[in-house]
Amino acid sequence: MKIYRFIRDCYAPAPAKVNATLMGLAFMSLFISNKLIGFSSLATRHPSLPIEFWAMHAAIAAGGGFLVVLFGRRLSRVLHPIQ
Repeated sequence: MKIYRFIRDCYAPAPAKVNATLMGLAFMSLFISNKLIGFSSLATRHPSLPIEFWAMHAAIAAGGGFLVVLFGRRLSRVLHPIQ
């Protein structure tokens, strides 16, 4: 019976204010990331070398993945505390 209670607690709907805040953060992060991509495309003005542009994107994605690996457990404990 504990597993059913665990599943119920994990998938309980969040309050409307929390949902609205998270949706706002999701859209804001998309806006900021697209602005940064636009600025980064201005940094690589060599049309003959698109590898620099895509390598920069790969480096940014790898950096984000590294941060998730580095801070994942700490964030998991903060977001899902053991009761």
